[in-house]
Amino acid sequence: MPEPDHVLTPALTGNPAPVHSDIRLCAHLGRHRILVCGMVTPGIILGASVRSTSGLTTANLGQDKLRLEQPVFVGDTLYL
Repeated sequence: MPEPDHVLTPALTGNPAPVHSDIRLCAHLGRHRILVCGMVTPGIILGASVRSTSGLTTANLGQDKLRLEQPVFVGDTLYL
């Protein structure tokens, strides 16, 4: 997860949660990296899936089955 993608989301949405910006708080909570805002991850994954399926909308049906089972941190790599 590139840092610029993450940084823009709290700035644009006004999300003040410190777990998305304060590395000291994250370390205090036992996480040594900043937590990515929840909706950034599906946005990137769905955007990448459109490119990999030739832009066919029907290929993205079933998004209700998308599950975020692990936290995503700045610097993580996402796989489809």
